[in-house]
Amino acid sequence: MKNWQIVLIVLGIQAGFVVGLQAEFLTDWDSYLYTYGGLKFEPISLASGRWLMTGFLGVVWRVVNDVRAVPVDSAWAVFSWTTMGFAVLNAGLFFWLGLRWSDRNGAIVATAIFISSPMVGLYGSAVMTETYAMTCLLGSLLILPGGVRSIWRVAVAGILFGAGCTIREPMVLLGVVPVWLMVRGTPGVTRRVMGVVIFVGMVLLVILLNFWLVWTFADHWGEIYKSWSMGMARERMQMGHTVWKLVLLNLLCLVVWLLVFSPIVVLTIPDQIRTMRKKKRVWGVPVLAGVLLYCAGQVANHSLIFNPRFVIFVGAFLCLPAGLAIWERMPEKLRNPYGIGAGVILIHLAGLSMFWGGLESYYYEKSRSAKETYQTLGEAAESAVFIPGKLTPVVEFYRQVYSYDWKILYGGWDFSDKEVIQAIEQSRGDGRAVYVVEERYWGEKPYRETQYVALENVWNRYRHYASSVSHFHRIVFPKERTPKDMMRRVMEFLFS
Repeated sequence: MKNWQIVLIVLGIQAGFVVGLQAEFLTDWDSYLYTYGGLKFEPISLASGRWLMTGFLGVVWRVVNDVRAVPVDSAWAVFSWTTMGFAVLNAGLFFWLGLRWSDRNGAIVATAIFISSPMVGLYGSAVMTETYAMTCLLGSLLILPGGVRSIWRVAVAGILFGAGCTIREPMVLLGVVPVWLMVRGTPGVTRRVMGVVIFVGMVLLVILLNFWLVWTFADHWGEIYKSWSMGMARERMQMGHTVWKLVLLNLLCLVVWLLVFSPIVVLTIPDQIRTMRKKKRVWGVPVLAGVLLYCAGQVANHSLIFNPRFVIFVGAFLCLPAGLAIWERMPEKLRNPYGIGAGVILIHLAGLSMFWGGLESYYYEKSRSAKETYQTLGEAAESAVFIPGKLTPVVEFYRQVYSYDWKILYGGWDFSDKEVIQAIEQSRGDGRAVYVVEERYWGEKPYRETQYVALENVWNRYRHYASSVSHFHRIVFPKERTPKDMMRRVMEFLFS
């Protein structure tokens, strides 16, 4: 079978996975930020603002609307299908990289692991950063063949890698891979230094360009970012663990999420090490250094507990030695790359079917609930107070899109019983309607215990009834009795 035929099969399989695993609506909190940022052509309130991604989504939205008018409620679907297009492109780029770094058989097996990974399939349709950053990473490594052969190629590779770093900031830790490959593959000290300087310079230039665009297009971004940073610091403090416990917990999550990415990748690590020592591939040490550095950065960030997608880059890099190791360990009679690749895909499909119930409750249920809430939020009062818990992203997204005068007690950061009671009583005085989310959406008690207790007290303290907004109850405030009301009731009693 020719390489172009294999590429077509790879693209078809990847398309099948991402379409089959697509959620009904937006999922992670960040996906709402990117969708709104694309609609408004604005940076988001995370890290570096990621304007290059939201700017790209904004261009996509405007081009699509020039071709055919699309309602704003369908923007998420437009961006989701755009992400799927990049996910399919990544499958082809990964196979191409496998052919360059490995042999044809190892590349086929490695690509089968990558394209059938449940995590690649899930986030391949989500409006998230990983898929777009992966395109930049793979493109950069392909343009840079291992040595400084052309200054222009090095510059383009640096621009692509820098773009990936502005989309997914921790990717900068993987910069050791292309830099190391340039140093090892380029003869002559002067040419090496020149290549590294140009590559790093282009990366820094793109990162600085992103910051300049953020400050230019959003004057208020600094204030938003400061608020987000304070919230993140507050959340870390309220997680209730010492630094060492957090590190161990994140290490455990790293292993678990890698198993979700692909159990084959994790279980073949000993064989990967043996194979790489035997084969002595030029990319072996740089990839190992990049993977270890990236893992250390994510563990230190203390957010692997909530973000399984952070291991996608690690899993992708480990697919290449895993493919080689499986091929080398396979008995001679069973050495058929297409059969091995099909077996890998079947193993991943079997794993998906075994744990579909957990995936349904962890991933798809929140998307479905958010969709139900989004479709009914238009029935809420235009001036209202929401205590939305885990449904905060969809309520905030709707408020921003339709410019409603809502006040929201954000469920992303913890809040106390005193804060929520004060907000409710103030709303009572202002005559605002108050909506409280149902109990199952209160959030994770171990990580936001004060918020959970506060919502529990509100739920028990105030009368409420199921509102027209899905998954929300509306609080009923008793009417204050004035002397005039008392006199009217006495007269009604005497003369009835």
